[in-house]
Amino acid sequence: MKKITLLLLAIILFSATTNLYPTSKVNINESNLRAIALLGLTRFEIENDRFPTTEEGLMALRVKPDTCPNWHGPYLETDPIDSWGRPYRYRCPGTGGKDFDLWSVGMDGIDGTKDDLIWPHKLKFTLKKEPESLITTRIIVVGLIIIVAIILIVILITIKKTKSRAALK
Repeated sequence: MKKITLLLLAIILFSATTNLYPTSKVNINESNLRAIALLGLTRFEIENDRFPTTEEGLMALRVKPDTCPNWHGPYLETDPIDSWGRPYRYRCPGTGGKDFDLWSVGMDGIDGTKDDLIWPHKLKFTLKKEPESLITTRIIVVGLIIIVAIILIVILITIKKTKSRAALK
C-alpha cells in the first residue's frame, strides 16, 4: 500500500511539474541542432561533396537520396524532431551566404519569432516571459495537487490503521 501511495504521489508531482520549465527543452534543442549540423550535415557533405538540397531536407540524413552514390548513412539515429514535436527546419543554400540554414520554430511553433532556435548564430536567446498570471496559476495548480496528494496519503494511512486495529480485536 505504501509503495502504491508513493508511486501515485510521484506520478502526480511529475505530471504537475512537466513543461513548467521550458528552458530544459531549449537546452535539448540546442544540443540537437549542434548534432544535426556537426555530425549529420557535415558528414553528409564530406561523403557527398554537397549538403542536402532543401527538397531532400534533413531526411537525407536518414534515408539515402537517389542522387548520392557515396552516401554511407544514416547520419542521424532518429528523425530530426524538436522537443515540441515539430520537425527542424532546413534550407540549402542558406541565407546571407551560409551553406545552409537550420532552425527550430521554438516553443510557440511560429516561424520567425523571438523564440526560434537558429544554428549557429542565434542559439542563445531570451525566452519570452510568460505573463505573471500564468506563472501564478501554475504555482497554485501544483500546490493544490500536492495538497490533494497529501490528503490522499493521510486517508490511506488512516484506513490502513483502522483495518489493523480491527484485525487485532
